[in-house]
Amino acid sequence: MKSFFFAFLLLLFLTGGTALAQEGLPSDDILKQQLIDQSIRNYSGRCPCPYHTDRAGRRCGKRSAYSRRGGYAPLCYPADITPQMLAEAKKKLSPRPAPQTPNTPEDLNNVFNGVTLIKVIDGDTLKVSLPCKNAVFCQNISVRVRGVDTPELRSKNPQERQKAQEAKAFTIQFTQNKNLNLTHCARDKYFRLLCNVEADGEDLSAALLNAGYAAPYDGGTKPRAD
Repeated sequence: MKSFFFAFLLLLFLTGGTALAQEGLPSDDILKQQLIDQSIRNYSGRCPCPYHTDRAGRRCGKRSAYSRRGGYAPLCYPADITPQMLAEAKKKLSPRPAPQTPNTPEDLNNVFNGVTLIKVIDGDTLKVSLPCKNAVFCQNISVRVRGVDTPELRSKNPQERQKAQEAKAFTIQFTQNKNLNLTHCARDKYFRLLCNVEADGEDLSAALLNAGYAAPYDGGTKPRAD
């Protein structure tokens, strides 16, 4: 029974404690021995360490590569393992996180929280940066406010231009320095993001309608201004 127990311990030591390492990294002692074993395997001669024997069966001692100055110096003892070597070994054995695909607007289930406002273009259009990693898809994005239409800033009608300026000023005040979230996002006919815009939890489209700065709009043909 004792011989079986010692054989099991030897097997556990030589395999680097695999059974115990399933829940974490091997112990420092096991890692040090693994580094020593690897260093010795990389030595092509017969006498890497003092405790090895030559072809004649004699102990290598001072004739070993370890004992000679210069040339190849294998790792022979746990004391030869520096903290940096041990840290590098642990780093190589640590499980690596699965690579993450950079987020794009389509990856986020059409919801964006913590959006950065770049500027207000007009009453119903914003320029934002989305909280995702891919700059091509996520920065300087035009967002159209869903469900409303505000007067056009480039209208030939002076009264409409005045209303458009008021609508823009309202949207600026409504959105600046607030936590912006976009929900129910899709692409409109101009390939902009069409979203519900919330500023500190309040809906921008509803606010524009209640303040009289916008008309309901479903994406069809806009009525001509008088």
